[in-house]
Amino acid sequence: MQNRTDAASTKTALSWQVLEEVKTYVSKLHDTDVHQRMYYYDRRHRLEPLVEILNRGFSPEDVQQGEYGNGIYFSASPAAAISMAHHVLVADVYIGRTQTDAVKSASRTSPPIGFDSIQIPGRRSTEFVIFSHLQAIPVCLLKYTERESSTANTVVSK
Repeated sequence: MQNRTDAASTKTALSWQVLEEVKTYVSKLHDTDVHQRMYYYDRRHRLEPLVEILNRGFSPEDVQQGEYGNGIYFSASPAAAISMAHHVLVADVYIGRTQTDAVKSASRTSPPIGFDSIQIPGRRSTEFVIFSHLQAIPVCLLKYTERESSTANTVVSK
């Protein structure tokens, strides 16, 4: 028997005020058209912060200290995010003009001048760091569970 992954999702219902705040901030990025769907997980493996983000949007409290600075870290790969946690927040992330940066700098608090975010290559997958909570909109929360199954390589999405 092999493990099977089941997924369930919960969608966001943000207020129009939050969406307007994000829209205003994004309009000031160096490249306003560059955004993509990415994946966020709580590095302490807790569900509660993800539910809060889903309900209120990202906030300054969601900025985390990481190897590449104080920011909000996203994975471009759902598989990489799932491998780190069983609860993953899907978000539309406005990365704008991105600098690829392999230099660790835990004291960084903003992207380099002329850029809106940084891209971190060479880890489990490509990761991006944004430095403002207003560069991302939560879309839904995915909850993954593994269980024994007689069917190999089956993924069930709800």
